[in-house]
Amino acid sequence: MLSDHELKTLRELERRLLDDDPEFPRRFDTRARRMRGPQLRLPAAIAIAVVMVLAAVLLVAGAAGAALGLVTVTGLLWLAWRWCYATTSDNTPRDDNLAT
Repeated sequence: MLSDHELKTLRELERRLLDDDPEFPRRFDTRARRMRGPQLRLPAAIAIAVVMVLAAVLLVAGAAGAALGLVTVTGLLWLAWRWCYATTSDNTPRDDNLAT
């Protein structure tokens, strides 16, 4: 937890940064979004959980091949989704390559 003096100093630094470069927050937010990568949405997380439960049930039932196939196909679909996102997400020029 920051003390009152530290908070005051931090706010003063933020204000100075904004005064010096009003575009800084926009560039920072753009880079932060780019670094985060694709976010796993709730439906995708639920689907993966369902696949894992189904694979466990198949393993208990003695169908190890079917469980392995299910997990493999799910993993390949996830990798394809990640690859597709990586190749199509942000085709804009990076801010740090622009002349200031």
